[in-house]
Amino acid sequence: MPSTTPTRQLLCITMLGYKKPGLTEEELCDFQVSQHSQLVSGLMEKHGVVRYSITHNAAKPMDLLPRLFDPNYVEYSDHDFVVQIIIPSLESFLALKEDPIYMERVAMDHLNFADRTDRARRTRMSLGYVHEIISDGQVVYVQDVNAVHCRVNNQLLDSNGTFASA
Repeated sequence: MPSTTPTRQLLCITMLGYKKPGLTEEELCDFQVSQHSQLVSGLMEKHGVVRYSITHNAAKPMDLLPRLFDPNYVEYSDHDFVVQIIIPSLESFLALKEDPIYMERVAMDHLNFADRTDRARRTRMSLGYVHEIISDGQVVYVQDVNAVHCRVNNQLLDSNGTFASA
């Protein structure tokens, strides 16, 4: 049975990036998962990050996209990786970035795997609201199927990136 209670409002930082020239898909994956994430995951946990995931858009699964979506109707991304970081507020991520350990060990680590050779290949970023619909195979938020469920909470998000109470 679906839950009728919405979860707390969260923000998602999404990063779309390209691997540094000379790195193989395997080297990119290994570095991001085995090294970079190990540097940052404890800090993320300490500063309230809710979820952190890395998707590697390797050639083999990307070659399967035409089985799912007609290339006549969509553009396939050429990004090598997608990082998503779910946060409760901007303050939590700003605190992470200001942490001395982040400044000392993590801040410049992206230069080891991300392409910075060409402006067109720089990592692209977005920040938006999270609307979780299915989690762990279960619908998590459906009330009245005839009602509008999506709320863009601009009125609740202040200029500091904190959600006010509804």
